Parts: sequence; C-alpha cells; structure tokens
Amino acid sequence: MATTQILNLAGKQFGVIGRAQLRDDLGIGRSTISRMTGDGRLVSIMNGVYRLASADETFEARCMAVQLWAGGHGFVSSWSAARVRGLRKFNSDRVHFTVPVGSPRPSTKWVHLDRTSWYDAEDDRETLANGLVVATPLRMLFGLAADVNSSASIGRPKTHGTANSRIRLR
Repeated sequence: MATTQILNLAGKQFGVIGRAQLRDDLGIGRSTISRMTGDGRLVSIMNGVYRLASADETFEARCMAVQLWAGGHGFVSSWSAARVRGLRKFNSDRVHFTVPVGSPRPSTKWVHLDRTSWYDAEDDRETLANGLVVATPLRMLFGLAADVNSSASIGRPKTHGTANSRIRLR
C-alpha cells in the first residue's frame, strides 16, 4: 500500500518526494526510508529529498526537489523561472531559487540560492498547474534584471547559456 502512495505522490511531483512527506503524510518510518534508499528504490538528490529510481532527473524534478527542501519557503526564480514559464532556451544547469534571509543553504552544486529580505510570499510567487511555485512574471523580470545588473556593477561580463548560443551581458 505504501508503495502505491509513494508512486502517486511522486508522480505528481516530477518523480521526487520529500522525507517530511514520507513520514508525516504517508506514515513511513525512518527505517523504511533507509531501506528504500539502500535497495535503490529511492535516490537521495538533496538533504531530505528523494527521487524515484525509475524517474528521470529533469530540470523540473530539480526545481521540485529544491521546493520540497525549502519546505514551502521560497520560489523558483530568475533564469529558472523563465525556463519553467516556457522560455526553453534558458540554461537548465542550475536551479535559481529565492528564499527569505536566514534560510539555510543547500549543499547541492546545482542550486543557486538567492537569500533576500525583500520577500513577500503573497505578491512574489504563484503556484503553476504542475505544482511548481515560481516567481510572478514581474518578480521574475526583477530577478533577471538584478542578475544582469550585478554583472555590470563588478565590471565583468557575465555569460548565460542558451540551448543554441551564448548571450554575453555587459
């Protein structure tokens, strides 16, 4: 029964599931989670977040993993929000995620965490039909502009990759 519940929940979340969901929502104990990772049914991709071994680690799965790791605090932002919103040529190597100041940092290399005191969960984020919490279009543009601006202020060109070319921002 628990396997069906895990598959159903993870299936709605791009193949990823959080430890808190396993324990609190599905009633699965620590030893069962450990056994499932040990025998390869679950793969740890972030602290407290797992991917079904049969699921691909897609960009959207990584976005959901960071969202689950953050525990409801934060949203997919900047270049990643643009990609999630359909601008597919934006780089998908890293997930840009905005959280309030004081949030812990993940130890995952593919996460770019923006910690900010300018954070209003009601106005800055929205939940898409696929379950991802992303920056509103206005906040997304603010994040993109801030990235471009920070590159210019330190006097170095910043390169952002697209699928077919490189954009050099100065």
